Parts: sequence; C-alpha cells; structure tokens
Amino acid sequence: MASGRRTPRTGLLELRAGEGSGAGGDRWQRVLLSLEEDALTVSPADGEPGPEPGAQREPEPAQLNGATEPGAKSPPLPEALLLQRRRVTVRKADAGGLGISIKVKYMKEVSPYFKNSASGTSVGWDSPPASPLQQQPSSPGLPPRDLCDAKHMSLKMAYVSRRCTPTDPETRYLEICSADGRDTLFLRAKDEASARSWAAAIQAQVNALMPWVKDELQALLSATSTAGSQDIKQIGWLTEQLPSGGTAPTLALLTEKELLLYCCLPQTREALSRPARTAPLITTRLVHSGPSKGSLSYDAELSFALRTGTRHGVDTHLFSVESPQELAAWTRQLVDGCHRAAEGVQEVSTACTWNGRPCSLSVHIDKGFTLWAAEPGAAQVVLLRQPFEKLQMSSDDGASLLFLDFGGTEGEIQLDLHSCPKTMVFIIHSFLSAKVTRLGLLA
Repeated sequence: MASGRRTPRTGLLELRAGEGSGAGGDRWQRVLLSLEEDALTVSPADGEPGPEPGAQREPEPAQLNGATEPGAKSPPLPEALLLQRRRVTVRKADAGGLGISIKVKYMKEVSPYFKNSASGTSVGWDSPPASPLQQQPSSPGLPPRDLCDAKHMSLKMAYVSRRCTPTDPETRYLEICSADGRDTLFLRAKDEASARSWAAAIQAQVNALMPWVKDELQALLSATSTAGSQDIKQIGWLTEQLPSGGTAPTLALLTEKELLLYCCLPQTREALSRPARTAPLITTRLVHSGPSKGSLSYDAELSFALRTGTRHGVDTHLFSVESPQELAAWTRQLVDGCHRAAEGVQEVSTACTWNGRPCSLSVHIDKGFTLWAAEPGAAQVVLLRQPFEKLQMSSDDGASLLFLDFGGTEGEIQLDLHSCPKTMVFIIHSFLSAKVTRLGLLA
C-alpha cells in the first residue's frame, strides 16, 4: 500500500566547503541534494570541486577516453610528446592478475589531457558542483569542513534565502538554515533558473509545515502569563539589513499587540518570553514597503522599513523578504496590527509640564487630547481639551518637547514630556491612522 509520501526530489548542487586558494576564496564540494516532505538531505557526490566564485568558466574541451559529445575529436597531443619513446613494463604479480606500470617522463604534461576521464563520464555542469555543510557551531571560529557523510536537516521553520552575501553576480546561490541556527547549507546551483526552482521547492515544503509550527507557538504563547491570550497573526523569517552592511536571519512573530524578533525558533516558554527585541505595534510605523527614495539596489524591491518610538529615540530596522507575496503579507499585517493595537489601547497618558505647571496629557482615540492637573483635595482640573479634528500639526524636538497646533486662539502649545517624545508622537499617528481607516480610507 502506498504511504502517501511523495517521491523525494533529488539533484546535484555545490556546497561551500570553506576557504580556497583562488581569487574567490571559497572551495566547493559536489553534493546530492534530496528534498523530502519534512527534511533536506545532502550527501557527498563524486566529482572534483567546482571553480571558485568570480573565476572565469570556460567550456570543457573534448575528453580523451570518453569525449563529452559523440564524435568529438580528442585534442592533439604536443608534437614533443609524440616524438618521445615510452617504455612499458609488464609484470605478473605473484598473487595473480596482471599489473601494468607505465613510466613516462612527461606524465605531468600529459595528465591534463586525461582530466575527468577516470570514471568514463564527464561532469554534466559547466562547473562541477561541490560544497560542504557550513555549520554554525556553539564555539565560533570553527571553519566549515568537507562533507563526508549524509547530513539531514529538518525543514520545520527552516530559513531559505537567495539573497545571500557575498553578492552573487550570477544569482546561483541559495542558503538554508535550520530553525535552531545550528546548521547552515550554503549551496550553489548550476544556473539562476535551477537556484530559483530549488529555493521555491524547499520554501514550499517549509510553508507546508508552518501550521504545525504556529499551533505549537500559539500553545506556548497562551501558557505565558505575560502574553495573555494574544493570537499569532503572522510568523516567518525576515532578512535584516545590518548597519555594517551585512545581513542576519531574523524570526519575526507578530501578535495582536507586538512584533517579537528572535535569532532562532523558540521552543520553550522561557525562550518565547525572551525575544531578542520587542516592538509594541502602537508605537511602530511602517515607513515604506518596496523601493524607497535613495535606497540601495540590493534587496530594495522586496524590503520594508520599520520605525519604533522609544524613550531613548527612534529605532529603525530594514528587512527584506524572498517574494512579493511575502512583502504584501507582512505589509498588510503590520498596518492592520497597528490599527488593532490602537483600537485595543484606546487611551494613553503621560506626565508633562505646560507653561511651567506640572500636569498630565491624555490622548484618547475618540475623545482626543486632554490636559489635566490634580489639585489637592479636589477632583482633576481640566486645563485644555481638543478633539483630533482640531489638530493641524504635531512635531517634536527629539529630546523632550512635544508641539501640538490646534489653531484658533490657543495656537501651538508646547509640552515638556521629560523624556524623548517619540513614543507619544508615534501613538498619536497610530490613533490618527486607525481613525482614517474607520472611515474606509487608506491610512
């Protein structure tokens, strides 16, 4: 009876094996890649290492003892070699069998004409594949080694990217990292079409496992007391563009209120409760999605930027994804998430000083702005109240001052928030965006 599992897809690629001696700086090992429903297996394959990146590749000449094409002529031997006498000694071994020893003075000069002919077949690619499993060890600095045995990698929440560094001018690279970050496969396909096909096939299998991953994380999230009953709205790998110019895989988990960023897949309650970074959605803005003015060409088409207002200033992060579909999904979820957070919070308050008087500023998504002060032995005294519709402009000095212009006789008021005003500025923008969306307009 059939098991229902599909036949694994297999193919020959190259696996980066470490540093080489050429200009490209990398060695590549030929490997057999096998893609199953829940795992990827890479095994050593026969063949010589391929050329290093940046090296010029030339068509392989017709081969002696097995030309690459039927009827192809063997390359002529140098005349100097043809005129040389060769002495062949035939010895009969004691244990039986016939051993032949050929002594040629210019063997070094002849050997290039027998390249790749030992197996009787020629390599099918214009550059033979090869590359080793590049591991991310617990102790940094351990160089990658040649792959000697088959290596299996789980596809559960694996990271798949074709936007690898160093930049590949031929776009033949693809990188696959395990969810725990321990194993990395840096592969090179024979051409761009093959790299694209393999990346899409692997990503499809990763996506097929996503519902189980999401259910597991949802169970952990529900059991985390600090998270309450938040639902996971989106999960996936993003490639973060680092200020240094490099990139780093980042696992993003979007809930109803926060964007949680991890270096690897959290598999315990403790790991889930300790993200590398947290961005409250109500203070986070999607700056752009897709190419932006002045953006670099690298990953510009499939990138988006986020800015988060904090007590210390503004945190800006640039991420890229692998497809337009992913970009659209993250863009929509982030915008909708900001609006959901604004509708859920409804109101925020902060201490401030207005005209030298200590007071508090409350901003309500429906009621607008209220400045009030607490008088000894009396109820709160309202100093100023204005609806959102009256707000003409808001700005800040990036240090502690918030400026709100309601027009009319009041004009612009200046509030000292005693800390960076960006958090309040971003919340005001989130409330405004959510209110515009209520009206059925684009925010």
